[in-house]
Amino acid sequence: MQNIVDKEFIVNCIGINNYGKGVCKIDSLVCFVDDIYPNEVAKVKVIKEEKNLAYAKIVEFVKTSEHRISPVCDHPTESGSCPFNNITYEYELELKKEIVRNNIERALKTDIGNINITSGDKISGYRNKVTVFFSLDEQNKPFFGSFIEKTNKLVRITSCIQIDSEFVSIINTLLNLIRKYNLEITDFINKKGYIKGASLRKSEYTNKISIMILSRKDYSEFKDISNELSRAFKNITGISVSIDNSFDTFIYSGVEHVYFGTPEIEEKLLNVIYRVSNKSFLQVNTSCASKLYEKAISLASLNKNDIVLDLYSGAGGISLNASKYSKIVYGIEEVSEAVDNAKYNASLNSIKNVKFYASDAKDYRKFIGKTKIDVLFVDPPRTGIKREVINVILKDDINTIIYISCDSFTLANDLKLLSSKYIIKKVEAFNMFPRTRHVETVCLLTKK
Repeated sequence: MQNIVDKEFIVNCIGINNYGKGVCKIDSLVCFVDDIYPNEVAKVKVIKEEKNLAYAKIVEFVKTSEHRISPVCDHPTESGSCPFNNITYEYELELKKEIVRNNIERALKTDIGNINITSGDKISGYRNKVTVFFSLDEQNKPFFGSFIEKTNKLVRITSCIQIDSEFVSIINTLLNLIRKYNLEITDFINKKGYIKGASLRKSEYTNKISIMILSRKDYSEFKDISNELSRAFKNITGISVSIDNSFDTFIYSGVEHVYFGTPEIEEKLLNVIYRVSNKSFLQVNTSCASKLYEKAISLASLNKNDIVLDLYSGAGGISLNASKYSKIVYGIEEVSEAVDNAKYNASLNSIKNVKFYASDAKDYRKFIGKTKIDVLFVDPPRTGIKREVINVILKDDINTIIYISCDSFTLANDLKLLSSKYIIKKVEAFNMFPRTRHVETVCLLTKK
C-alpha cells in the first residue's frame, strides 16, 4: 500500500487490543485507533504508518455503540490512562474478558472458552496508592499530573476517577507549600529543578495516609512542609522524602528520609493485617485484591501437608494468607524493604509457618534447598517472569502453579513456555483497575 499518512478512510472496529485501542482494517492493513469500540464505524485520519501497521485518529463517527456513555474522566484523550471511560461498566467487563481470552488463545493456539471476571466493591476512587509528578504551567504555577506512556510529557490532573478526592486535596496543599517555601520543581524536558513528585498510600482499614515526596535534593524546608501538611490533614501518619539525583520516574531507587511519623501504613486483606512501607508492593485496589487472593488460594486446593513457594511475594499478600492452609510457605522477593515488611507482618499476625528471603526469583533453591514444592504462586511485575526463572521452574517437579498476572499479554507468552510441562485448568479475570486498560488474571496450571 502506498503512503497513507494524512489520508482519511472509513473503518469498522473489529476488536480491542491489549492497550485499549480499537483494531480496524484499511484494506488488509491493521490500523489502531483510540476511542473506538467493536462494531463502531468512523472516518479516521492516518497519523503514522509502519511496515504492517498504521495508527489513526477519529475525524467523525458514522455509527456509535449502544454502550457509549458520557465520559467519566476529564483527561482521557491526553493521558490515555482511562480508555474505557466512556462506555458502560458492564461493557468494559466484557471487553476485558475478551482481551484476556484473545491474548491467551493467540499464544497457545487453543480455545479456553468463556472466562469469569470479578469486580471489587468500588469502580471509582479505588486506588489506595497513587504516584503523581509535578511541573509548572505557562504562568509558572505548579501542577500535578501523569506522564503519557513512553513520553516525558505531563498531563495535568484536576480530578481522577481512579483516586480518592482526599489525595487530590493533599497533593494540591503540598504544591502550595512547595511554592510557599520557594523550592524548585523538576523540569523533566529540560533536565533541571529538584522536586519530581509524590507517592501517596491510604489504608482502607485504618484510613491513615503515608506520603513520600520524590526529590533530587534534600531541602531543610522539608521539615517545615511536613509539619504544616500533617497539621492540615490529621490522618497523615507519615511523611518522608526519597532522594534520587536522576531525572527518571522510578520511585523505588532513592534513599528515604522520614520527616514526620512513620512511613508505614496498616492494611487488611482477608484475615491478615499488613504493615506496608512506601516501597513495598501491595495491590492498589483493596477489595478486589481480597477477592483475587481468596480465589487464588481456593484454586490451589491447599492442604496442611503442602509446601508452598511464593515468588515475587512483596509484603506477603499471598504468603501470609496461604499459610493458614499449608504446612510451610517460602516467600522470595527482590525488594529488601518489602521482605522486612513481610517478616514484620508474619510476627504481627502471629504466623510462624512462613519464611521470607530477599533474593532474585531464579535463586530460590539457594534458600529452600532440595525441599519438594507442592504449590507455586507467582505474581511477577508487568513484564512477566524472566526466561531464566521459567527455566528453573520447569526443572522443578511442582504439581500446581497459580500464576497471577497484571498483563495478560506477557502472561500469555509465559504460559506458552510453561505449556511444555503444564496445562491450563482455569482462567479467571479480576477488574482491579476499572476504566483503565489493565486487568488482573489468575491461572491455575497443573503438571501434565
